[in-house]
Amino acid sequence: MLIGFGKAEQHYNGQLAAAYIFYMMAGSRFRRCRFHNTEEENHLKLHYLALKERSQLDLEARIEDALLETGWFKGMQELTCVVSGRREGTDYCLTFRNGRRDLRVVFHEKGLTEIIQIAVSQ
Repeated sequence: MLIGFGKAEQHYNGQLAAAYIFYMMAGSRFRRCRFHNTEEENHLKLHYLALKERSQLDLEARIEDALLETGWFKGMQELTCVVSGRREGTDYCLTFRNGRRDLRVVFHEKGLTEIIQIAVSQ
């Protein structure tokens, strides 16, 4: 899936802004969702806030489309979720853990995003 970053988004690190948007939109589908490390959450938020409003709205629309494609969030409104984020080389990764199914989202430097569902054994 391609969530490309424009020149303005690259200037402020669209990769991290996209991660923040994905976290906020995906997190809203749970009963409760929190970032494991509030400093990391604030770091992502700063990159989001640095974007111009038009860039924010465009990136939000593209990420909303990506979320709808996954179907992963059906039935999650009764669950809580903890999110962690970290850099892996030039990629930025978010992991959503809810005890039933985990979701790993990889934001590549050039805008390609992988959404990987992980089944949790019980």
